[in-house]
Amino acid sequence: MTELPAGAVVAHCHQGLRGPFTGVDTVLEAVLPDVVRRWPDLVDAHRFELLEAIPELSALIGPPASTLAKDAPFAERTRWYGRIMTRCFSQGMITLLRDYALRLRAAGGAPPTLVFDDVHRAESATQQFVALFVRRVGADLWPAVIGSDGAVEPELQAALADFADRVDAVPRPDSRVRSGAELAAEYVWSDGTSDNPAAYRAYRDLDATERAAMHDQRAAELEPDATWGYGSPRSSTTWSAAPIRAARGSKPCRPRPNTSRSWGSRRRPRR
Repeated sequence: MTELPAGAVVAHCHQGLRGPFTGVDTVLEAVLPDVVRRWPDLVDAHRFELLEAIPELSALIGPPASTLAKDAPFAERTRWYGRIMTRCFSQGMITLLRDYALRLRAAGGAPPTLVFDDVHRAESATQQFVALFVRRVGADLWPAVIGSDGAVEPELQAALADFADRVDAVPRPDSRVRSGAELAAEYVWSDGTSDNPAAYRAYRDLDATERAAMHDQRAAELEPDATWGYGSPRSSTTWSAAPIRAARGSKPCRPRPNTSRSWGSRRRPRR
């Protein structure tokens, strides 16, 4: 990847971290405090899309409007939105970001460069968002870098071909000498998102007991701050990874879904 300007917002989009809209949440968490401070009317205009897509953003922008569905007991709530509805969410969030960038530049400022990384491993909702962002928001208004191996969904492939310049990243060999246990730990502590083949091989070569112990340790680190998606954005995003680590630990159980984002495509984490 080319050198990035200071202040760039790097969004890791691997679906194994938080499922739908992973990476988009990182961008909004970085930008929304300034939007709320400068132009709260933009947030009010798109509150529905923001909170339906990523409920934990309520910690930054306040609660959603009261509805019969939202006032129902938590265990009775069901959200399973189709692709058309998630596209509507993306369009609304992108409109907010575009209008924010226009106002910011008119005031003499500039938005931070956005980096969407691991997009080829992103859930469909994130890939759709990135495709729409690239089409609707020009690089002169809001520069963005899209990191992938090229194996992305057709809509995103077409958007990148039409509206982006391709730069082939130069691999950076890892010259460190590390043990098999250290490489395996890299894979587990990345929550299964590491693209280092050596780390994945080391993980698979572990004894089953050692592998389970690593997952237990990682789950124990994640669980104290994990929420159901209505706490702070940063703590709530750990919930998706926590049950996956626990399910691969010494006392496996079926992972409970992250109900804040249990709609759309299910996560398909690597084992």
